[in-house]
Amino acid sequence: MAFNFLTTGGYVFRDLTLKRLPKFIAFYLLVFTVNLQSINFLSTWVSNSIQAQAIITPPLAVFSYLLLGRFVFAPAGTPADVEPDQ
Repeated sequence: MAFNFLTTGGYVFRDLTLKRLPKFIAFYLLVFTVNLQSINFLSTWVSNSIQAQAIITPPLAVFSYLLLGRFVFAPAGTPADVEPDQ
């Protein structure tokens, strides 16, 4: 996860702020879970899990990018980046 945080945050979103790490881990685990569930679901129709993963990879990459961009690496001042009032 640390490598993915550095590469995704650094290269894709150009933001390595460590305060984003807890959200990144949460969404990383969410995408991982969706991936596993999707493989299990598709395995009933395709012959093996490798083929299921090949089918899932493109839409899951888009899903992951949208989630991370909206909820983890949102630009400053956007609703996802604003801290709640205390």
